[in-house]
Amino acid sequence: MKLKLGELAVNVGIALFSVIVCLLLLEVVLRVADPKFLHGGVADVCGNGTDYLHYDESLGWRYAPDKCVLYLNSQQDYFVYTNSKGFRDSEWAAPNGKRRVVFLGDSFTAGLYVEENESYVGLLKRAWANEFDVANLGTEGYGTDQEALLFESDGRAYKPDYVVVGFLIGNDFDDNSEAVSVASTKPYFVLSNGSLELRGVPAVKPWQGRLRLWAYQNSYVFRIFNNVYDRSPAVKTFISSAAHFRFGELFKPAAKYLPNEWKYYLQNESPDARKNLELAKAILRRIFADARAAGAEPVLVIIPSRNQADHSAVQAFSAAFAINESQLDMEKPNRELAALAQAENVTVIDLLPLMCESIKNGKTLYLEDGHWNQEGHLLAFEYLDGILRRKFNE
Repeated sequence: MKLKLGELAVNVGIALFSVIVCLLLLEVVLRVADPKFLHGGVADVCGNGTDYLHYDESLGWRYAPDKCVLYLNSQQDYFVYTNSKGFRDSEWAAPNGKRRVVFLGDSFTAGLYVEENESYVGLLKRAWANEFDVANLGTEGYGTDQEALLFESDGRAYKPDYVVVGFLIGNDFDDNSEAVSVASTKPYFVLSNGSLELRGVPAVKPWQGRLRLWAYQNSYVFRIFNNVYDRSPAVKTFISSAAHFRFGELFKPAAKYLPNEWKYYLQNESPDARKNLELAKAILRRIFADARAAGAEPVLVIIPSRNQADHSAVQAFSAAFAINESQLDMEKPNRELAALAQAENVTVIDLLPLMCESIKNGKTLYLEDGHWNQEGHLLAFEYLDGILRRKFNE
C-alpha cells in the first residue's frame, strides 16, 4: 500500500531527527574523548577577533591587518601575526638605500603551520637584514592568478629590485583553474586567443566559507567530515558536483577519481591538465613582465609537493589506483616551468632534487597534510640563501 503524503513526511522527519540525535551524541562523545587528531580552530590572542582572513573584492580574500591569533591544529599549533599592511610579516622598512625583495606565493611562502620566523622567507629576511629589505606577500590559499593581481595592487608599491615567485606544483595548477576559482569565489584568468582575460571581479562574498569556518571552529563531527572531504577525491567530487548541480558527474567510475595533483604527472595527460598547465605559464609570464615593468628582476622558485619528493607516495598511489609507475613522470611539470623560465630569461630554482635527496637520507620535511615542517623550511632557506645571495650580488 502506498504511503500517504502525510505519513511519508512523518517518516522522513523521524529519520532526520534520528540522524541529528546521533550526530549530537557523537559530538558529545568526541568532546569528552578529545582526540588530538581533531584539535583545531583559531583562538583570539589580542582581543580583536579570530577572523584573520577577510573578504577582498579584487583578490577574493587577504589577511586582515594587525591581527594576532593562535591557530590550533592537530599537527602543530602556531601563531599568526599580521602587519599593518595585512601580511604575515613583520612591519616593512621604509626605503633606506638597501635593495628590496618581494616574495609572492601561497601557504608555503606564508609559512602555514610554522611560526613566521621559522618560515623560509622569515629566515631569509633575518639572514639578509644587513643587505636587503624583504616583503613577504605570501597568502594562504592563493593561486598564481591572485599573486599576479596582488603584485599589481601591493607589490609594485614596495618598489622591489627582485620579485621571487614560489610556485607549488601540488596545487597551483588547479588553484588557477576556472572550476576551482568559481567554487572558491575568487578572481581568475582564462586564456582567450592566447591572451589572459580576467573574470570573477568583483569577487562574490562566500557565505559558504564563513559557514564552513564556523562549523570547523565549533564541531568535532564537522572536523571529521572536513578531513574526509579534503583527503578523498571521490567524496570531494561527489559533494562538489551535487552542490553545483553537475549531476552527470556524481557517479563517475572510481578509476577517474584521481587526486587532482596526479593528473599533471601522467605521461598521457588529459586535455584539462594541459589547459591548466598553459594557463599557469601565461600567468607566470604576466608576473615576470609586470616585475620587469616595475624595474625588478623576477626569480622563479619551484616548490615540490610531498608526493614528488617522497617515492613511497608514488608507490602508494600506484597501488591504490592500479597505475604503473612507468605511466608517471613526476618531474614533468617542473621541467615545463623551468623551460618557460629559461625562455623568458628568468632565473629558476627547482627544490625537487634537494627535497628528494634529503628524504632519501631519512629527513622528515613534510607534515601529514603536505606542508613543510620546520625542517623543510630550514632546508629550503639554507639552499635558497646561497643561491639568491649570489644572484642578487652579481
